[in-house]
Amino acid sequence: MSGSPRDCSEDLSKVLQEILWRQWGALGVSAHGAVEERFVLDVEALMVATFSNAPRDERLLRSSLEWLSAHGRLVSRSRILRIGKAWADAAREHRVQVFAPETSARVNAFLESIGDQPLGFLGPTDEMGDVEHRGGRFPDADGGNKRIRPLDGRWPGGGQLLLRELFGVNARAESLLYLLTRGSGSSLGIARSTGHDQKSVYRMLEGWTRAGMVRKGGRGGGYRLAHPERWRGLFGVGDELVLPDWSIVLRALCLAAVGLGSQPRADDPYLASSFLRDVLPTLEETGRLLGVVQPDLAGAGGAAAFEPASEALLSIGAILAGIQ
Repeated sequence: MSGSPRDCSEDLSKVLQEILWRQWGALGVSAHGAVEERFVLDVEALMVATFSNAPRDERLLRSSLEWLSAHGRLVSRSRILRIGKAWADAAREHRVQVFAPETSARVNAFLESIGDQPLGFLGPTDEMGDVEHRGGRFPDADGGNKRIRPLDGRWPGGGQLLLRELFGVNARAESLLYLLTRGSGSSLGIARSTGHDQKSVYRMLEGWTRAGMVRKGGRGGGYRLAHPERWRGLFGVGDELVLPDWSIVLRALCLAAVGLGSQPRADDPYLASSFLRDVLPTLEETGRLLGVVQPDLAGAGGAAAFEPASEALLSIGAILAGIQ
């Protein structure tokens, strides 16, 4: 249990570090510890979280950029931009700096070296320039980096990238992954989760329905795969594929790790409690997925909410880090 906001920040930073290394290890980065073998990953959310964590782990930032130079064709620049902007907006709302200026300079210098344009969300967030809207994929600048293992497409960690190898970096791959891991969903829900245009997702799902690939009438009247067992058999995976909403989960953990360790919250449980009252509800769905019950903070006045909220946050982080 973390005794103070500052202690909680340090504990969350350690948990976050473990999560990031486990995930990058599953994608081919040389890691000394265990690699992620339970959850399906989201490479764009992982990239953004790594940028946020860069001041605490320069080596991991360097390794992630090396990975990007080898496998950039499988990474959606537009999704990184959308996720990054959402993080920057949340950081501005809570007065937390989740992207350090030195990280901006480092990452954007790398992008320029491979002939790409900078990521605007890493810099000042008061004005978002036109470059922020440039989509597409990253180029492969160095496919022969011996420190990065070739992608082997193993599930669950590499599932997203395997589907992109098959279908391209587009809504088809992301929507199929959504249906494989969530069972069913509406076009709006899938679009929100994947970051693609809802009308485009709807037209695609309707086309899949006519082709017999999906059926209507899943949970909430949404779409579901007609023969999910055949897809699982094709990929050699079991029934239990778990895909947390990593863009939300990692954002909450990064916000909390930085926010609780910064003044004035670091030494003020009352302000820290107010902050966690905003952050923790974003993890309600993830908590249900992992079996972590959200504490009832309604009756916990003032600083009393800090302890149960921080314990729930750390429990979610520990499960995702393979600690419990």
